[in-house]
Amino acid sequence: MLTLNTDITKISRVGVAAAKRLKKLGIETAEDLLFYFPFRYDDFSRLTPISELRPGASANIVGRIELIQNKRSPRKRMYITESLVSDDTGEVKAVWFNQPFIARNLRVGDKVSLAGKAEDDYGGIVMMSPVYEKLDLTPALSFARRGSINAVHTQGLVPNYHLTANITQKQIRFLIKQIIGLARSAKDWLPKEISHAVKLLNLGDAIAKIHFPKTTADIDRARERLAFNELFLIQLQSQLIRRDVLQSVSAKVAFKEEETKKFVDSLPFKLTGAQRKAAWEILRDMEKDKPMSRLLEGDVGSGKTVVAVIAMLNAALNNKQSVLMVPTEILARQHYDTVCRLLENFDVKVGLVTRSHKKISKSQIPPAARPWLRPASAGKRAAGQAMTKQ
Repeated sequence: MLTLNTDITKISRVGVAAAKRLKKLGIETAEDLLFYFPFRYDDFSRLTPISELRPGASANIVGRIELIQNKRSPRKRMYITESLVSDDTGEVKAVWFNQPFIARNLRVGDKVSLAGKAEDDYGGIVMMSPVYEKLDLTPALSFARRGSINAVHTQGLVPNYHLTANITQKQIRFLIKQIIGLARSAKDWLPKEISHAVKLLNLGDAIAKIHFPKTTADIDRARERLAFNELFLIQLQSQLIRRDVLQSVSAKVAFKEEETKKFVDSLPFKLTGAQRKAAWEILRDMEKDKPMSRLLEGDVGSGKTVVAVIAMLNAALNNKQSVLMVPTEILARQHYDTVCRLLENFDVKVGLVTRSHKKISKSQIPPAARPWLRPASAGKRAAGQAMTKQ
């Protein structure tokens, strides 16, 4: 009996070789297969009469095999399988390359469903390498009733999956079709009150509809539920991390009011109200015995770096280290030069560490010349005092 924990090799038509290929896709159990979702769909929801086929358009037809044969191409040394398929409205030629087994699978008189692109071939319509399915139809079945055929690969909304070498879309669909009933046994961990409140599908229905939808509305509702799962888990994880952070203890970084005022006074510009507010909130957090977690957001040139330097300066004045991480070496060197320039009047070491550069710059200010070289103007002194107000 198949369960969600069943090894993929226990599913029909999955041998050792196929199992190794599926493992490359992260599929080792039936549950992995169920949660391997399609990334797009081919829309073959409308059956097209052969007489209405148009070059360049993808279509699905249902017809009868009138002729099928293999022949060998003398120039390219490949097998060519040609078939003539008819319905009540006309005939069309279907061609496959290097798939001689198709002539053994399909026989004259078989009813087939073909899906693919129609092309113009010297004034006639031909379907090149269409996907095919043999259908069990009675001769009296009319074209209007063929929409009820339960075809997986050629009719309706056909799912497409990311593949690896020697694994086909047909194989993936066939395997999922075998175990789709297990979707009902997937544990729905989302509380029912939440599902009802936001009108979501249950997990089993969402899995079934994402693989074999009947309408585009099924796809939308399934994606909505599965996307909600991902966002819900991300938010839940964030809350758990936040809880753990609040329970942990960190070293306090005392606010050095006098030195911070003098740093602000030494700047060649006046801090904005937003910069003062952001810096003050960060400094207050650093005084606590709980780790700080903040996002400092601002446009390019809004002064985020100077706010960070104020916090880094207070860390250095408390005999602690701070790290400013950036994504590129060029930006790292630019920030290194900026921080060195901003802290040139402070006896603080500033280091640069990249893949190709490692250096440390130390202020050469003698102790007697401290604390700062440049006197503060009255306006700048007032700005520094304003920043430290609660």
